[in-house]
Amino acid sequence: MSHKVLCALIAAALSISALLPGCSREYGDTDEFREFTKQKALCEPVSRTETSGDHTYVLEDGVLSFLDQNGKKIWRSDKYWFVDDFRLFDIDGDGNTDCLFSLWKSYSFYKGFDENDDPSVKNHLFLYTIRGGYAKSLWASSNLPRPIYSFEISEGIPTPVSTGAVLRTVEGKYTEDGSRDGQREFTYTWQGWGFVPEDEPAAVPTQGTSAVKLSFVGDLMVHSRQLYEAYNAGDSAYDFGYSFAFVRDHITSADYAIGNLETVFGGKETGYTDFPAFNAPDEFALALREAGFDMLTTANNHCNDRGESGIIRTINVLDSLGLDHVGTYKSGDERNRVFIREIKGIKFAFLSYTYGVNGIPLASGKPYLANVMSETLIREDIQRAKSENPDIIVVLPHMGDEYEGRPGEEWRDWAHFMLDSGADIVIASHPHVLQPVEFAGARNGNKETRSGFIAYSTGNFLSSQREPPTDAGMILNLYFERDDTGKVFLSNVSYIPTWVKFTDDNGDFDITVLPVWETLNAACNGKNVNLRESDISRLKLVLAEQAKMFLGREPAPAERGEYFIGQTLNAIQIERRNRLTLD
Repeated sequence: MSHKVLCALIAAALSISALLPGCSREYGDTDEFREFTKQKALCEPVSRTETSGDHTYVLEDGVLSFLDQNGKKIWRSDKYWFVDDFRLFDIDGDGNTDCLFSLWKSYSFYKGFDENDDPSVKNHLFLYTIRGGYAKSLWASSNLPRPIYSFEISEGIPTPVSTGAVLRTVEGKYTEDGSRDGQREFTYTWQGWGFVPEDEPAAVPTQGTSAVKLSFVGDLMVHSRQLYEAYNAGDSAYDFGYSFAFVRDHITSADYAIGNLETVFGGKETGYTDFPAFNAPDEFALALREAGFDMLTTANNHCNDRGESGIIRTINVLDSLGLDHVGTYKSGDERNRVFIREIKGIKFAFLSYTYGVNGIPLASGKPYLANVMSETLIREDIQRAKSENPDIIVVLPHMGDEYEGRPGEEWRDWAHFMLDSGADIVIASHPHVLQPVEFAGARNGNKETRSGFIAYSTGNFLSSQREPPTDAGMILNLYFERDDTGKVFLSNVSYIPTWVKFTDDNGDFDITVLPVWETLNAACNGKNVNLRESDISRLKLVLAEQAKMFLGREPAPAERGEYFIGQTLNAIQIERRNRLTLD
């Protein structure tokens, strides 16, 4: 949930009286937790089943499950959530049924980020949907200022930015004995990015509902320390979800979120390892899906770290979780099929390549296993993509010089070759550090024929690399719209700075991706964010360094964490333009 929505809800709040005491996420076993919730929570849990289309939604004893048409379980609520009710409605207007449910749990996200975060059980409101046979989080409002006693959803008046779906609630106060106190009715409307109280101004976001937001992040890696910290000896399983808790709202706010999977899922029997040959538990894929990612690029220098079997098993794991992927394939036929995704009426084609596979030969006679860059392959693939008549062609190459803050001439030429061959967008990874972006013209000979966009390196998003600037990354947001003539264009580009927290202020490991501005803002407002002073200083430097790279100026306070990049010439564009002129 965005801070804007959360602030809107809080602004309409009554004073909070005593919170439910004594029950944290670690309260006890699941049965004990549920019994406590039923006794103390201000809810009257229901047990019921509803069907919508091919899916069935079952709520029983605080557990919500989504089932497919064959009765197979798609999703089940967390064992330390107590869901008391749900409603089905197409809230975001995409034609799919959404499930809005009220639940009770501890903490806003996870224990440990903010020691002032009350661990008492409080009310939360979550919105999920089912896409491609898998559950996906759309929106959430955590630690509600007032508990919801009951709620209903109905049609509203559509606006240029939303369906206008109406949420009517009966809310009260948190009390010690679970009694209902101070009941009041409230009305909220869906504004495309969240529910807003009707007495709040209906602020219109920069982008209308016709805009499609694609979000890109860099390398998603699992090093040994992450393996150690994510392991739960009690059930011999891994949980990486906490690493994304504080950026999850940003990722799920995208219409389509894409990251570079810099590991493989080769199976436990081959051993979990990091550099130089990566292999991660399948639970990491699950964490990525739950964090809100829709697609992972799999063509990179580590994709062949477990050979053919590792490539194929990685694809199977992603398929089993409903995660889209491009770059590695199980057959030549699969490789030759262009991946197309239509999002809110805009048709995108995605292609992915790697400069190499660390010298490990692909299986004999099977070059389709991984797309290794060549001009012929890229040119032919882009022509094949054009035959599908997409609005936008996105190329995702894994290339560049590691740990260099600027792209070398070789990689700039590759990126421009992709544009000149017909790509509209080039988003690269591999250097493990951020590099500049470029609004560039695609050329036919010496003539620019159309505009394009290049991000030379999206850096690390999650890893255990600590040497600055490998500890910093970003969420790169690209907004696309259709003009009056029907042509789709890139209307805006923005970035959200991120930083990987490695230890807390006590020196304990806590490997978590943090949104930089939000974390600094919390610290400036007196909240204990469990960071050392040196970490706070590092966050300030990350904010300044990225602003210098992408904005050419200091970040403005009013921008509040998402910074829009103007289409002014930067040093790389000027350098390239001068070189082309000399040529």
